[in-house]
Amino acid sequence: MNERHDPSHPIPRRVFLGAAAAASATLVLAAAAPPRASASTLGVRPMADSPNASPDGTTIPSAASITDNGGHVWTVSGGVIYRDGATVGNTFNVSVLLWYGGMVYHCGTGGQWYVVLGDVWRPSTDPRIALSAPAGLGYGVNSHHDTSLSPATIAAAMAGLGASVLRVNTGGDTGTIGAAAAIAQYLHGAGLATFPVIDAGIRSGDALAFGSEGDAYTAARAIGVNVATAFAPYGVTMYECGNELTRDPYIIQPDHVADAGTKVVDFNNANWPIMRGFMRGLIDGVKAVQPGALCGINFCKSDVAAADALWDGMQPDGSGGHPTVRWDLTTWHNYEGDGDIFHIGTDGAGPSFNLPIYCKARYGKPFLMTEWNSDPNQPLTYRASYIPGQLDEFRTARTTVGFQSAMIYELDGGTQWGLTEADGTPLDPPYTAYQSYVTAHPDAVASLAPIGSTISLKASNGLYVSTRVNADGTAPVEAVATVVDTWEKFTVVDAGGGAIALRALANGNYVSAWQNTTGAPLVALVTAIGAWEKFRWAVTGGSAGLVALANGQFVSARQDTADTPLLAEAPRLQGWETFQWATA
Repeated sequence: MNERHDPSHPIPRRVFLGAAAAASATLVLAAAAPPRASASTLGVRPMADSPNASPDGTTIPSAASITDNGGHVWTVSGGVIYRDGATVGNTFNVSVLLWYGGMVYHCGTGGQWYVVLGDVWRPSTDPRIALSAPAGLGYGVNSHHDTSLSPATIAAAMAGLGASVLRVNTGGDTGTIGAAAAIAQYLHGAGLATFPVIDAGIRSGDALAFGSEGDAYTAARAIGVNVATAFAPYGVTMYECGNELTRDPYIIQPDHVADAGTKVVDFNNANWPIMRGFMRGLIDGVKAVQPGALCGINFCKSDVAAADALWDGMQPDGSGGHPTVRWDLTTWHNYEGDGDIFHIGTDGAGPSFNLPIYCKARYGKPFLMTEWNSDPNQPLTYRASYIPGQLDEFRTARTTVGFQSAMIYELDGGTQWGLTEADGTPLDPPYTAYQSYVTAHPDAVASLAPIGSTISLKASNGLYVSTRVNADGTAPVEAVATVVDTWEKFTVVDAGGGAIALRALANGNYVSAWQNTTGAPLVALVTAIGAWEKFRWAVTGGSAGLVALANGQFVSARQDTADTPLLAEAPRLQGWETFQWATA
């Protein structure tokens, strides 16, 4: 992550590359890039899309012509494509012309699809073919190797939010690699995934660190080897190789920072090979240790021209035949100020296009939004309203463009960017907005809970959770038993969507967090699984926590109350919210 700051506002963005890493004097580590300006204070770009644009999915034949978002009229005659009466590139034997996702595609009689960008037709697939991403990593958060949060606190916060993957940065030195790997080690034990971003760069201080593409490749490959060696033991199989490198001041032309995107000439031709070599080296280094690892290269804003040039082995001057950069994951950074990624402006303005659709058709890889958030200059209530709408867009795209993960920046960023304060305290209303959305739209994945097993739960007071029936017929769930008997046994039932239910062995009823009055304890009196009977099993160290999906709160064994009742009312996973479980 690089610092992003709108100069008309006083709030700076934290540099992702930690201060300790940036201070390293080695050639394999570079300081972060300077600030990237926001497009506007409200994060809105003028799209200038034509009101006469054809409906999405319009084809020739069928229609006589297609009008794009720029108002240009496309036709096909004798197998040749025309725009406003003039040919576009060298086309022949065109059988289908398609308007889709804000771009014009065509297919020839030979079956190969192409998409046009900058009057150049590039190979693609039919963009209408859906690409589906697997469940399990849909909801993610960002943090840093030098975070003040302990790994246990990070895991607890992620469990509370329903996030399953943490994106964490590491530089190229042993200090930052070790710090980030320690977080990954703990999260792995808690059943959570880590997505390292190798946040080393091509500069040493204010100068380029390498004199050639070969030098950059060699140094980066060594970094990739070291990072993968450190993270592989902890279940890490995906890596982001580089961080906003196409936006480095040695790569982006200084007078095109705001309007670059779909024109490759906006990037520095002389320095391009150094960046390309660095990216290739990181990928090859990781795969030297983990051949099956999935490596991503990230881009920003509407920078598909940079992605295309790397993918096709092109230079910004248009020359080809250079080494290609081929990634397994297409990763992107998109903040509110950059525009809507599904309706993003071309080169800082209009007309707009659907960037994930373009990437799917061009590269055919899963799409991950590894940094996103609202305008940090807006109040917390604004962020809370922005989060669910954005998550809804991302979730809908999972089965169409292979949208695999959305990792909000950031977990512990406080009022500027965070879902929690720097100490892990939930920051509302953004925290609750995120948590509520995830609770309502779970990322279906197999639970880590011991499904089908009969277990006991020991609270932090050393007593077992019991569902004994009182004389009045009530069955409050309390941590009061010194030994495990029938009332202290629960069968873990799969409740669907990654949720579980607990069925009390003594009476066959389900444990419910239904609150008919404030402070009402959990009860084991419900005969069927409904919303209040569903819990998320959160692993932390050698213990587990339970999140009531109906209200998003952790189940707590309140030790400041007689009989230590279990209540679903804790926003954080701490001592009272942890339970040791064992097969009973």
